[in-house]
Amino acid sequence: MSKNTKMKTLACCITAITAFFSIPFFSVSAVTAPRLNIKNVTVQAEDLTKSRNVGVNLAVCENVDGFRSGSFGIRYDENLVYTGLQALTVTGNAFDVVCNPEEHMLWFSGAGGTAKSVASTIQDENIATLYFNIAEEIDGGDFALEFVWEGLDGSQASWYTDTQTNKIDTMRENSLNGKISLFNPDSEAMSEPELRINPNSQKQLEIMNASGDILWFSSNPEIATVDQTGLVTAVSTGKCQIQAFINNHILTCDLTVADGCYYNITDNGAVNITDQTTKNIMEYPDAIGTVTWISVNPGIVSVDSDGILHAVSNGVTNILGTYNGKTYMRIVSVRLVSEEIKGDADGDGEIGVTDVVVLQKWLLGESELPNWKNADLLEDGVINIYDLLILKQMLIK
Repeated sequence: MSKNTKMKTLACCITAITAFFSIPFFSVSAVTAPRLNIKNVTVQAEDLTKSRNVGVNLAVCENVDGFRSGSFGIRYDENLVYTGLQALTVTGNAFDVVCNPEEHMLWFSGAGGTAKSVASTIQDENIATLYFNIAEEIDGGDFALEFVWEGLDGSQASWYTDTQTNKIDTMRENSLNGKISLFNPDSEAMSEPELRINPNSQKQLEIMNASGDILWFSSNPEIATVDQTGLVTAVSTGKCQIQAFINNHILTCDLTVADGCYYNITDNGAVNITDQTTKNIMEYPDAIGTVTWISVNPGIVSVDSDGILHAVSNGVTNILGTYNGKTYMRIVSVRLVSEEIKGDADGDGEIGVTDVVVLQKWLLGESELPNWKNADLLEDGVINIYDLLILKQMLIK
């Protein structure tokens, strides 16, 4: 290699390292557009004895450029009954709200807002309070309130500041859904009313404040099964309900067995990929808008704009996810299992000392065996010391 070539290679390496360490890990950048926020509300059980009408604040956050209301919708839980809205006059808001109770949706429009000259720079500026009635028979649970971007008449969402018009994509990035949570410490409740699990995985469900025997059922055992301890096992992709019968009533968990394996980028531990047929998806916590995904080594694993990982070759690399100026990183290990190389016990595509180590540890009960078919060198359906001896002879030769 010539001197000039070496210098160019060194310069490229320095540039790559500098770019990597310049990524703003865990730093939060300023938001340039207002953010609509449905505030979470927690209601204690004793509060319901006074009034079953619960107010939820609708706020605009980081309002520096002035908020001018346009059009947007909120879909509310079917267990709630919308009873009215009170716009806060301090900001001069004049919302026109149309409620469609059959669709459980509110559609906001109007021209009220806060001019830039008097806009607040605080994080939360309440602009209206929505009121919902909770039925008498409900004494616990979470009830979602979520933004929607298309009206029942086909109208599109939009809102304005004194400096720009926020389109739907921007609105998604700058809107936070909320919920009403009813907390009753004496009420029996499913530990997770909604649950998504990965294929070939298990999840333990519990009944909070249980007093008495519990009978567990699955509405579709072909999707997922549940034993009498509440342990759920995924069987195939789809949706079903896990039900618990206790004290003459039924509690349910709406379960989804995903069509791929989902991994939160903030979790610890490596993501292990052993085949190219399973869809592996990286998720960014609480992201509403577009996440920027980057693979440090696309030759091992590439990642598309939806966070879907594509294994290319065996090795270890890092996946970076950035949203709103904050970046997280998680390790991904690829060990594609090959069924064509006899002796390749660890599934890395070649025969080496690590195969001997993996097989020996498995025989001692100290580790897993990634590819037992390749380790069955006698092809008798049994893995034992004789397969290990043959593998050692293969390495010597």
